[in-house]
Amino acid sequence: MELGGRKKCMAAKPSCFTRSWLQNIKFLAIVFTFPALCCFAGGIKKSPGFGVFLAALPLLQTERKLWRNRVDELSEALDATAIISMKWRAQFVVSDKTFIASMLHNGFEKSWEDAVAVWFGMKNALVQKNVQEADTHIRRLYSLFETDCTQLNMAAMHLENHQPDSALKILEFAADTAKQFWEYQFNKSLAYSDLGRYREALFYLQKLVPMEQENVKIAFGFAKIYQHLGHYFKAGEYLELTSRLAPNYSPCWFLLGITQSKLGRLQEAFLSFDRAAKIRPGNFGLWYNKGNVLLRLGKYENALSCFQHALGLNPGYAMAWNNLGIVFTRLGRSFKALQSFRRALSFQPRLAEANLNCGLIFESMGNPQKALEYYTRFLQIASEDFSQQKKAITVRIGKIKNAGHRSGGV
Repeated sequence: MELGGRKKCMAAKPSCFTRSWLQNIKFLAIVFTFPALCCFAGGIKKSPGFGVFLAALPLLQTERKLWRNRVDELSEALDATAIISMKWRAQFVVSDKTFIASMLHNGFEKSWEDAVAVWFGMKNALVQKNVQEADTHIRRLYSLFETDCTQLNMAAMHLENHQPDSALKILEFAADTAKQFWEYQFNKSLAYSDLGRYREALFYLQKLVPMEQENVKIAFGFAKIYQHLGHYFKAGEYLELTSRLAPNYSPCWFLLGITQSKLGRLQEAFLSFDRAAKIRPGNFGLWYNKGNVLLRLGKYENALSCFQHALGLNPGYAMAWNNLGIVFTRLGRSFKALQSFRRALSFQPRLAEANLNCGLIFESMGNPQKALEYYTRFLQIASEDFSQQKKAITVRIGKIKNAGHRSGGV
C-alpha cells in the first residue's frame, strides 16, 4: 500500500544509520541517564514524558540543544509513522519519544543500551515491510522490556501473522496505561474484525470517533466494518472520507468500488476500480472486479480484457475463469466459454457456478446427456444461496428426462 507524499515523509538528510553508533549511543546516554540523575539530585519523581527531562536541565544548555537537534533528526529519519501506518494492517507504536517515555515510566532507564539497536532495527524493518525481521525485533523487545510499547507492538505483530486470538490475549493482559493508547483500541477492533465479530469490532473503534476525521486507518476501519455488516451507504461515506484523507490509498478505492457495485452504482464503481488499478496495477483482484462491473454494464470486450489481465496475474483464480466464460457466452463464442468453465473446474471442482454454466453450454450445444451430468452435480454441491437457480435447474432436468423418454433415449 502506498501513501501519497512518501518522498516528503522520508528525510532528505542522511539518517542516523549513516552516522557512527558511537554518536547515537552518546546522544541516547543523555536521553536516558539525565532524568535519573535529576530524580536523584532533586527528589523529582520519574515521569513518563520529556517535560521533566527538559525542565531539569537549566544548566546544561549545550546538551539540551544537542538533544533537540538529534530529536529533530530522528523525527525526520526514523519516525516514519505515516509510512509505517499505511503499509501494515495493524497499528504499531513507532514514536521515539513514546518509546523512551515508556522505558522511563517502567523503570528501564539503565537498559537503554540494550534497547536502542533493537528499536531502530524494528523501525527500519517496519519501513521496509520486512515481516520476518520486524517480528524478530519486536519479539526481542517484548522479551527484554515489558512496556506499553512492546505489548502493543507484539499484539500488532500477531495480527499481521493472522493470529487474532493471541493478539486479543496480549491486549487483555496489557497494562492500564497501554489501554490509553489509541493503538490499543484500534488493534483490539481489528482483532475482533478478523474473527468476524464485527459488532464488537465496531464497539472498540467507536471509542476513536474523535480521530476519524484526520486518521486514515480509523476512517477506513469504520468503512470495512460497516461493509461487512451490510451497511453499504455508511461504508461509502467513510470510504469517501478516506479517499479525501489519502487520495493514493489503493485499498480505499478498491473497497469503494465494491461498495458502489453492491449499491448498483456501476459507473462510479468502474471509476473507483480504475483509480485503484492505476495505483496498484499488479493487484489481480482489482482487474477481476473491474471486469465484473464491465460485464454488468454490457461492455463485453472491455470485460474480456480485464479478466484476461487478472488471470495473467493469477492464473489459478477459478472465479475469473468462470466469469471469462460468461463473457465468451455473451459474445457467442460457446467453445471458448466451455473451455473457460472447464478451466475453472480444474482449479475448483466444486465451484457451483462453473458446474451450472457447463450444463447450460452443453444443453445449448445439443448435448443434453452431458448437460444432465453437470446439472445433477450442481444440485448436489450448490448452497441455499442458489435456491432460485436450483429450482430452475430441477425443472430443466425434468424436461430433459421427459424428452429422453419420448425419444427412447433415457
